[in-house]
Amino acid sequence: MINTILILLSRLTGNKSLPKNANIFRLIMPAIFVFLFANNLYAQANSSSDSAWIFAYFKDPAKDGLHFAYSMDGYRWTALNNDESFLQPMAGKDKLMRDPCIVRGGDGKFYMVWTVSWNERSIGYAESSDLIHWSQQQTLPVMDWDTTTINAWAPEIFYDVKTKNYMIYWASTIPGKFPSTGMKKGGRYNQRMYYVLTKDFKTFTQAALLYDKGFNVIDATIQQNGDDYVMFLKNESDSPAQKNIRIATSKMLDRNYSEASEPITGNYWAEGPTVLKKENKWVVYFDKYIDHTYGAVESTDLKNWKDVSDNISLPKGIKHGTVFRVNAQELQTLLQYDNGNSNYTLVWADEFNKEGVPDSSNWNYEKGFVRNEEDQWYQPENAYCKDGYLIIEAEREQKPNPDYVEGSDDWRKNRSHINYTSSCLITRNKHTWQYGRFEMRAKIDVSNGMWPAWWTLGTTKPWPSNGEIDIMEYYRGKLLANIACGTNVLNKAQWFSNRGPVDSVWASRFHVWRMDWDEDAIALYVDDSLMNRVPLDSLENKDGSGFNPFKQSHYMLLNLAIGGQNGGDPSQTIFPKKFEIDYVRVYQKK
Repeated sequence: MINTILILLSRLTGNKSLPKNANIFRLIMPAIFVFLFANNLYAQANSSSDSAWIFAYFKDPAKDGLHFAYSMDGYRWTALNNDESFLQPMAGKDKLMRDPCIVRGGDGKFYMVWTVSWNERSIGYAESSDLIHWSQQQTLPVMDWDTTTINAWAPEIFYDVKTKNYMIYWASTIPGKFPSTGMKKGGRYNQRMYYVLTKDFKTFTQAALLYDKGFNVIDATIQQNGDDYVMFLKNESDSPAQKNIRIATSKMLDRNYSEASEPITGNYWAEGPTVLKKENKWVVYFDKYIDHTYGAVESTDLKNWKDVSDNISLPKGIKHGTVFRVNAQELQTLLQYDNGNSNYTLVWADEFNKEGVPDSSNWNYEKGFVRNEEDQWYQPENAYCKDGYLIIEAEREQKPNPDYVEGSDDWRKNRSHINYTSSCLITRNKHTWQYGRFEMRAKIDVSNGMWPAWWTLGTTKPWPSNGEIDIMEYYRGKLLANIACGTNVLNKAQWFSNRGPVDSVWASRFHVWRMDWDEDAIALYVDDSLMNRVPLDSLENKDGSGFNPFKQSHYMLLNLAIGGQNGGDPSQTIFPKKFEIDYVRVYQKK
């Protein structure tokens, strides 16, 4: 193929020496192909005639995550996945996903940033090759260099084809930095635009000021217009109130933007601009947040603007996001996607966002020595919420057993001392559920002696005739997914179990466990991989009663046990140890 190209080049250019230098061209031609392919991929993905626009957005209260709508004409938008979320937020303390911004990088991947909280100095980040399967979410501490910073809002990304840099930019308030333009009505926010540069989303330049023209500014989005850069922004000034969208321009991406133009929006409050280019028209979408509706204006010259709000239609409840292009195949993938939650609605959740003791409206506690001859004494003090996580902490500590009875045959009473403490949280007498989708994101410790579990028990009959589901259980190097029902022998269960090995590297990361339980079967997953599935018809108690313990309500338990019959020997383990839970959620079919 290279020989053919060389001959064609020599004929086209009249340079007969090209074939003589074939060896040199053979060396450099692969690099030329890679360069041309990468640029062609980026260009085709962003300007293909058969592509569609995707609107990435959130819906209040910003807890369920990333939503998509698509449009073929740039005006009429249809929600994808029945307007259910494509990605649950997991980054930051508050675990919000507001203002999602997605761009395509030079490698064809999609890169996303978003607001994780009203009052954090970090933003969220993830990447994807198909907009469905996303990398582990991260928090980027973009404003940690100034610990007085209040917030980091509405981040966006611009990919610079020339430099191969990604510029991330956002609005932040540093108290007292711009005193002459502070909020006049007692507000605490006085925003300016800041930015960092990165090539790999691992190393970043020091955050720097991007835009300050003497007024409170947020919600900037930058578009390229030939050799110029156009920044659409919100003037957030409150005295006198502005709350409108304006334009600034520059010859350079990261500096020297002009004074802001006159407003391009009308006599209403507007925020969250996002922009698409349709033939020779600039179309700017924005949230008329006081009116609880969306608006749009368009222009061919960025000077004269026409309101086209009556020409647009968008999903109900859409909030600030970004518009970008996808090709026909990518759109088809999104159209065919169903994340399985579209038939479910969230009925209960604990996100553990309130610092301190766990929510007493959700949880009770087991106390003392409880089961399986385990080494730990359960007490409420070992469970607490911090930084958006529930922490169940196992401690090595010695104290007298208040239930001690010398010579007792009961293992709970014949131990004179307590050597370990931990917690077990239960929803019994608080919340129970029959059927649904149960999800937990958590990180477990796999040190010797650790026995963490997330499980359910039925509300009637003694164990095991009440039914037990171990959605997550770990001990002695094995991750388990178990279901147990009763037999005709007292205290003897019939187990339906599956297990697999895990190591400390696997356990150093957070994972998502899930149970799908309905009238037909119970299926247990970890990270979307099926661990165990048992038809409900197989789970009747084997005592002749005909009772199926999985056709009744169950309550939930979260615990970190130590030692005992299965946990292993904790004597050489360094304490404390933690079972960290990001969230627990229960969905049921609509």
